[in-house]
Amino acid sequence: MHPPQSPAVQYETLLEKHLDDVKTLHSAIFPVRYQARFFRDSLLVGPLNQVALVSQQVVGCIISRIEEGGKLHILTLGVLAPYRGGGIGSTLLQRTLTQASQTLQEAFLLVHTSNTEALRFYQSRFGFQAGECKPLAGYSLNKLLLHRAAPLSAVLPAARRRVQTVVMATASGHKNVLGGELKKCGDSVGFYRNGYCMVGPEDGGNHSVSAIVTDEFLAFTKGQGNDLSTPRPGFPGLKAGDRWCLCAGRWKEAEREGHAPKVDLEATDEAALRSVDLELLKKYAGN
Repeated sequence: MHPPQSPAVQYETLLEKHLDDVKTLHSAIFPVRYQARFFRDSLLVGPLNQVALVSQQVVGCIISRIEEGGKLHILTLGVLAPYRGGGIGSTLLQRTLTQASQTLQEAFLLVHTSNTEALRFYQSRFGFQAGECKPLAGYSLNKLLLHRAAPLSAVLPAARRRVQTVVMATASGHKNVLGGELKKCGDSVGFYRNGYCMVGPEDGGNHSVSAIVTDEFLAFTKGQGNDLSTPRPGFPGLKAGDRWCLCAGRWKEAEREGHAPKVDLEATDEAALRSVDLELLKKYAGN
């Protein structure tokens, strides 16, 4: 059985009715335990804080506050694992920056120096620049201060392709790891949710491996913080035998730990060979 077609994503101002879902999302994504006051205070800045909804339940959110001097401090931005890769995080951030641009001149956030993916997201895609990080109460020094000045509402070229609710993509011209035409993996799977494990310029995670998931793999990846088995709105959760486009790096990690699922080679994009040897993939061939 394949996951059904995902419903459209809706974006709204964060309201009290969303708080239970927002708390659950933070518990699932972030290693920090946030206090009740953090969520209560998130209601104080109106449309600066946004949620992404699927079937009226929160699948992504951004929380910020206004600091002394009229600067927007972005505190958290997160999207549940099954909904990543479709531009939800980019859209949430751009909506907040656009709202902030009406009254504020600068936005900033703190990012762990080891979180290269987040640094690339904010710097390359949204034009945030590294600045001097003065110690702030409650924050460790292993974080980098990123800031962006006005105009906050400007959508930079690197982000424009991601700030959208529908991504149109075709697998035409894409080859599989065997050199043939890339076959379809399943319904509504892949970075572009078009059924193919094709890798394009926007896919920094290389979601190229067409895997036939197992209970063993699902338990492993859940333990690594990427829960693909728990049902969520518009996503029933994967079960053994379902097909899914995995990041090549995650599949290789699972193989190294002895939990790799079978792979449909004809539906695996040749981009997988950037991370995984073909002979290794062939050992797990299945369809």
